Amino acid sequence: MEECGDIFPEQSNVSDENEIKIIINKFLMDLPLKKRKVFMLRYWYFLSVKEIMEECKMSKSQVEVALFRMRKLLKEEFEERGYIRG
Repeated sequence: MEECGDIFPEQSNVSDENEIKIIINKFLMDLPLKKRKVFMLRYWYFLSVKEIMEECKMSKSQVEVALFRMRKLLKEEFEERGYIRG
């Protein structure tokens, strides 16, 4: 997804890929259930914002803000671990 283009490292080897999976899994598990659902619906199941609005009973702005903030948090996690530069 284009909106995640600046989050994930471009170059990685196999050990980096395993570490990236661990980082993402921990990130998801640390999210509140509703936010985790929104994130998964968008980036795992590729639902549109409109579909997420209907599924989660949220407004468009609530979905967009939640996704923006979660992308920012995940990006910060990768920056802290040195996978990407801020």
